[in-house]
Order: sequence, then structure tokens, then C-alpha cells
Amino acid sequence: MFPMQTVSSSRGLGDLALATAWSLWTELGVSGWERRHQSEAIDVEPLILFTAWLGELDHRLLEESLDWCISNARFVSATRFRGLLKRVDPVVGEAFGDYSATVTAKVLKIRWPGEGKALQFTPSGKSEAPNLERAGLLQLRLRALFGVGTRAEVLRLLLIDVPRGWSAAELARESGYAKVNVAAALDVLALAGTIRVEKSGNQFRYRLGKGPQLVELAGPLPSFQPDWSARFAVMLPLTRLKLERGQGEGMARAAQVVGVLRQIEKPLTRLGLLDLVPTPGRPEFNQEFDLWSEQLLSYWAGQDVPAGPNDAVFDVHRTDIAWKATVREPGRSPRPLTLPDWEDLYKDHPRSDSMIADDSSGAFLLAHELMRRAYGRTGRAIEPFRYQPEVIAFAEQQLRTIPRGQSRTFSDAYLRLWRAEHVGRLSSATGG
Repeated sequence: MFPMQTVSSSRGLGDLALATAWSLWTELGVSGWERRHQSEAIDVEPLILFTAWLGELDHRLLEESLDWCISNARFVSATRFRGLLKRVDPVVGEAFGDYSATVTAKVLKIRWPGEGKALQFTPSGKSEAPNLERAGLLQLRLRALFGVGTRAEVLRLLLIDVPRGWSAAELARESGYAKVNVAAALDVLALAGTIRVEKSGNQFRYRLGKGPQLVELAGPLPSFQPDWSARFAVMLPLTRLKLERGQGEGMARAAQVVGVLRQIEKPLTRLGLLDLVPTPGRPEFNQEFDLWSEQLLSYWAGQDVPAGPNDAVFDVHRTDIAWKATVREPGRSPRPLTLPDWEDLYKDHPRSDSMIADDSSGAFLLAHELMRRAYGRTGRAIEPFRYQPEVIAFAEQQLRTIPRGQSRTFSDAYLRLWRAEHVGRLSSATGG
């Protein structure tokens, strides 16, 4: 496995993985301290699988998560575990065997999959019942309404309004349920008029037909539903690489890193993050990989994302009537952010201020400009502004939530990760 004493450095990847897990479990009702994922949807089965492995780094996390599972097993799907276990790293399956046996030994009438030996464990009783009014607990709320099964999981995914709708195969892949069960659930939901069925080529694609009614019933909705299975599939190898003994240096370590990147290529593609991975072959590759790993896991942990050596940081201030952003770049004095079309519009009479009106489009224009600059600093271009879904989402979730008279700071790295994962979430369901 891995040496526990290795987790000692500040902001180590193991620490960040633990911070992520603790925040998610605390949101579910475990006795914890920080809730950094209040606006993101939690996916409980992938979290349990990852915690079964990660708990070897923090026995309190292992025990408190077991305490929650024993108290709230009625919300967890044994059938979904069976589907997800076919895809996880073998070390996760091995760790989950003991975890599963422990819960099964304590809770009558449930039988989670996996082979292992029950741990010597006495429940603390500290875990609370999940507060189903929290936005991030959409999954559990739907299960309380529609039962723990395929139907609730399909409805959760359909609430992610992907442009082309979902196919049955895509819903089966992401839900972890068998395609035949997903198809049966879709048939029933279509008969009830809850979903719409559209023909696209030789495929049927599905989207909600009564979205507002479902939102009213199942709300409040989280601002984002991450692909936690893919996130954990990336997080585990990155954490394990950092924790294992005998890491080489120079070319030897670069070879190790390239092997890990090959292992996580598919989940990175699902997440939309593959283009942000450092390119092997450069002299700085090892250092770039270490920084990228820390930025990625910091972002997922809900912590400040460290800026790279060439990254800018944007301080966005909201007044009563306008937005004002300041750009701080390495080696340059802070300067006001201006929109790209201002130079042409105000050629004859240059603007004397850098205010962006807080009107119907101001936040959207600012959101796009922040993303454009963040990507441009790495030599990448994004599409011109035209009210893209990710631009609207960033404006609504990250900018318009800034109270008037206050500021918020965004680094280039944060902006790139946020945009890439949100764009990836909308395209992964359609094979993008």
C-alpha cells in the first residue's frame, strides 16, 4: 500500500484528498469541521468507495464514514456498488471489501458487495441524519422521493441539461446501473410524461419533459453536479504517486509521471481536463506536473488554487452599479482590466475609467473576458463571447454572488479548471 508517515508536507496531495473527503462527508452529516462543497452535488457511492481506500491515511475519517453508513444505509444502493466496482482501481475494491463487511455486520437486512473481513469497530453515533434540504444532497433527496434505484439516479443525471440530451447508454455508463434497468426506468418515466424522447440518427435521446415541476419538487438544486467517479479515478493515482516510497528524480520520475497520466487519461477526458495537463518532454515537466496536481486537487477540495509562476490573479470588485477588476501579473504593477472591444470603441476619446456596467450583460462580458485571458496566457484561445452556458454559469455563480461593495479573487489556474470542467460536464454525456 503506502507509508502513512509520508503525509506531512503542507498542502500535500494526501492532505488535499483528505480535505475533499472530509468536506463531502461533513455535508452529508458526519461530525466534521469544514463544509466547502455546499453548492456541489455529492455522489455517495463513489465517495464511499474512495473513502474505503483513503481511510488508511486517516482512521478517524474511516470510522466516522462507517458510522454514517451504518446509520444511513437506507440511502445507499448496493446494486450501484456492483456496477461501479467493475471500473475502480483494484486497491479500491480490496479496501472496500473490509469496509462493506463492516457495514453489513452492523446493519441487518443489507448486503453490500465485496469480499473482506469486518473491522473491529464500535460506531460513535456522532453522525447526524442527512439534512435533505441542503442543495448538495440532491441525490439523497431524489432517493427519498423515488426510492433508492435506477429511477432516482436517471432523474438526477437528466437534471444536467446537456445540449443533445442523454442516450440510455450514456445514462447507464454514468449511473453505474445496467443498461437494461436504465431503459426500463426511462420507459416508465416517458409514460408518465416526466421525460421527452427524441430521435437523433439511430439513437433515442432523453431529456426532462417536466423540468420545472421536478425542480420544484426536488430543489434546491446544486450549482454543479461533478462527475465524482471520474474525479476520484484521477485523485487516487495522483495521491498514490506522491505517497509511494522510492520516487525517482529527473527522467526516472518523468517516466513514472507519464505512466500515471496514461492511467488517468480516460477520466481526465471525461472531465474535460486533458488539454490542461502539462506536456512531457520539457525540462520543467516534473515541476509543472507537481504544480498542476496541487492546483487540481486544491480546486476539487474547495481550497485556494495556487497560481503558477506566469499566472495572473484577478481582483473583481462589485460596486452598486458596476464591476471593476484589477489584473495582477508577475513582474508588473497591478492594472485595471478592460474589455477587448474598448480600444476600438473609444479610440478617439479613450475611457477615463475601467468600470463595466452591472447591467443585464455586464457580468457575462466580464466572465468571458476572465476566461479568455486565463486561457490566452497558456497559448489557447476560446470562442468569442456569445452567451455560452459556461459563461452564464460563471457569471451567475461566481460573480453575481459577490455582495455589492465586496471583492473576490480568481487565479488563472482556477478559471481554467472551472471552465474546462463545466464545459466537459456538458460534453461528456454526448461522447465529447
